[in-house]
Amino acid sequence: MSKHDTILLSELRINSRKSLSSIANERHIPITTLFSAYKQLISHLNFRHTSIIDFSFMGFESRRIIHLSAQDRTGLKEYLVRHPSANNVYSLQEYDFGADMIFSDLEQYYCFLEDINRFNISEFTSFPVVKHIKVEGFMPKKLIRA
Repeated sequence: MSKHDTILLSELRINSRKSLSSIANERHIPITTLFSAYKQLISHLNFRHTSIIDFSFMGFESRRIIHLSAQDRTGLKEYLVRHPSANNVYSLQEYDFGADMIFSDLEQYYCFLEDINRFNISEFTSFPVVKHIKVEGFMPKKLIRA
């Protein structure tokens, strides 16, 4: 990655709505150079514009981070990926899977627990999320120094 790519990524990570011309002016980089860096980054990176949602505002009061292993690993994976309460599903080292699950209430969570038993769960931990402290804040030092 060039120095201009790093600067552009750093600025967009801080404020993705910032225009290329304002970044060019603030960083004293020709707009054409910055635009070329932007086109290059788009061709190599998987940019995805998303919204960060306050799920509790929408009535989803129970959020859990779960770690689990099962004898029917393939079935559990398919189930988690398709489950409407699964926000994110991960393959883990210590467990088969980790998942960020969002439920409207505890009753829905307990129904989920009953449902996953059909996959012969061998290990299971669940952590209620009390409060988000930092969301989407990854910024490598390489980008900060840009």
